[in-house]
Amino acid sequence: MAKKRRVPKGVKAYARPIGPRTPADQQKYDERKAAKMAALRSARGGKAAGKVGLGALAALGTVGAGVGATKAAFRMVGADDETLMRKAMEELVASQREGQLQQERNMAMRNSLEQSIDMNLRKLQAAAPDLYASVAAGRRLPQGAVVLGGAPRQDLLNELGRAMADGRFSR
Repeated sequence: MAKKRRVPKGVKAYARPIGPRTPADQQKYDERKAAKMAALRSARGGKAAGKVGLGALAALGTVGAGVGATKAAFRMVGADDETLMRKAMEELVASQREGQLQQERNMAMRNSLEQSIDMNLRKLQAAAPDLYASVAAGRRLPQGAVVLGGAPRQDLLNELGRAMADGRFSR
């Protein structure tokens, strides 16, 4: 049995359309592109998007994809392209602000943990210098021994300080 043809003989078939099929589709495409470029220009202070604006263009494209799904709903209530683009830009700015706040929170937590590690190591050095010296040396030392030369094992000291900061180690 022969395989059925889906495309008429002599016509080339492509997996997806190369471009808009009708003039109306082309016009919609041009309008969307012009609106995105106008929003980009206004966001950059009237300058055309260059190499620096590529990240903003990519971010705007992802926001535009999300707005495209709700565009029909906004049109039904009477919203125009300018309103949609303004809303997309507001959402983009809000997400960037949220990302910046998250980075600041992470940095504050990291700084707090480092301060706690340093404080715990100073307390340990003051309260039990023999234990601190044996951890810094990386091996057991006899009582009252003094280590001469060599670099202290910062990895072991930091691990001990982190364990003390997390409450996993107590003496």
